[in-house]
Amino acid sequence: MDKTLQNTQPEAKFKSGAVVASVWKNDGQNGPYRTVTLTRSYKDKDDKWQRTTTMRPKDMDDVIIVAGQVTEKLAELEPAAPETGTDAVHETPPPKPKKASRPRKAKQAA
Repeated sequence: MDKTLQNTQPEAKFKSGAVVASVWKNDGQNGPYRTVTLTRSYKDKDDKWQRTTTMRPKDMDDVIIVAGQVTEKLAELEPAAPETGTDAVHETPPPKPKKASRPRKAKQAA
């Protein structure tokens, strides 16, 4: 496949209000993976449509809506690995346990 034509269209797109979430399929060294972009449409001072990645506080409800839709779509596209019950591609290792500190001996007053 010609790399110049690759990933020119999102695999899925979700819209709520002025917010759009796009799911992109990518090919990496370790195989395919997906990324998500969030944009907001607005009209500039010349009344032309533009896009930005900056969200306003009033956009947060729309962000939550499209985030839920993206999450459902990703679950369809990348089902959980049956042996682990987690997403094997993006699994995060558990945090390392902290070493217990030794109690300090109290100093005696002279």
